[in-house]
Amino acid sequence: MNLAWIYHLITQYSGAVFFLLIDSFLVFGMIILTRSQSYQISQNITTNESSNAHRYNYLQGQGGQFRNPYNHGIKKNCSNFFIYGYTSDEEVRAFS
Repeated sequence: MNLAWIYHLITQYSGAVFFLLIDSFLVFGMIILTRSQSYQISQNITTNESSNAHRYNYLQGQGGQFRNPYNHGIKKNCSNFFIYGYTSDEEVRAFS
């Protein structure tokens, strides 16, 4: 296998190779952040609430399990966020 073109690329275009290498790390981080934020939007929860759910009483249901009282379902959560830019913060009644 002839790898002369890789050597030529690295020696002649080292700035471009360095840029693409760094850019690949940034894209990877951006994908992870986008996935995380998309999940939180679909669950109608903030990063702070997600990270510190054990500290907030209103996020704990029966037996100390996580329960988000503001989750209206993926469709309504996403439509409120992307169309209106906010949610009305109306609590969903817990099923007994």
